[in-house]
Amino acid sequence: MTRKIILGIAALIGFIIACAGVATMQMVMGAFIPDNKPDRDGKLEPDPQEKSKQEWEAKLKEAGQTQTAVKEEQTQQQEQPAQQTVATPAVTEEPVTPPPAPTPPPAPRPLTTGPGNFDAPPAYYPPPGPTGPGNM
Repeated sequence: MTRKIILGIAALIGFIIACAGVATMQMVMGAFIPDNKPDRDGKLEPDPQEKSKQEWEAKLKEAGQTQTAVKEEQTQQQEQPAQQTVATPAVTEEPVTPPPAPTPPPAPRPLTTGPGNFDAPPAYYPPPGPTGPGNM
């Protein structure tokens, strides 16, 4: 019984020494390989979720600026006729048609054979034979 306990403790100590040796070897080898540094320039790349969020906010900001510019033009056009006292001939302008609404993507086809089968025909399983383990 004591022999098993001593072997267990020796195995645990050997495991700890092996782990420390592996960590030390990784550190030494990492120092010799120059491209193995995780942050060479001191600038980490942003998290992909943060990056996509920033891009989305930039798109919204650009769209918001264009909308405010259109609103400013409309308010300026409304203010200009009020300031003019002399009647001017009306200039016929073609009405601006809004761009067509984006069409929604087509509805997905219902799966007939299950996910991941790529519409493959179902496997053929022949009917069981007339003889079997219980029919001998």
